[in-house]
Amino acid sequence: MEPPAAKVALAKAGGGFQFMPILADDAVHDAAFAGEVDKAFAPRAIELIDWRNGAETLTATGGPLFSTRMRASAVRGDWHLWADTYAIVNKPGGFLAGGRGDELAVAASLPREAWGFWADRGATIIQTDEPKAAIEWLAANGFRVPYTTDIKSAEPAHTASIN
Repeated sequence: MEPPAAKVALAKAGGGFQFMPILADDAVHDAAFAGEVDKAFAPRAIELIDWRNGAETLTATGGPLFSTRMRASAVRGDWHLWADTYAIVNKPGGFLAGGRGDELAVAASLPREAWGFWADRGATIIQTDEPKAAIEWLAANGFRVPYTTDIKSAEPAHTASIN
C-alpha cells in the first residue's frame, strides 16, 4: 500500500514547518476520521470548518467536528482543535464557523455566542480577525489559558495559509 500523497509531499518538503490539516464538515462526518489523520501526520493542531448552511442559521451544536468524540481524539493525540471565526469577503457572516463568527461577536456584540461557543466545544485555537477583542473577552470570561513554561518545543516555523 502506498503512503498518502500528502505524506509523500511532506517528506519531500523536509523540515522547518508544521503541517496542520484542515477537516470540513461537508466531507468529514465522523470524528473517528481525526484519529486516522493523527496516525498519519501527528499534527499539533487540526483546523475544523463548520460550514454555514444558510444566511439565517447558526449551528446549535458545532456538528461532528466539535463533538465530545472529537475532543477525546484531540486529547489522545495531544493536538489542538482549531476554529476559524474570521470573515470571508462576499460570504455570509461566520461562513467557516456555522454562523458563529467575528461579525456575531463584534458587530452584534455577542462574543459569548461566537468565541465562547467554540471554546465551550473544545476549541483551543481560535483564528480571528479580531484578536484584541477575542483575547480580552476570552481572558475576562475564564477561557484563555496562559502558556506554561513546560511547553513542548517545536521546530521553528513560519505560518502560511492555503485557503
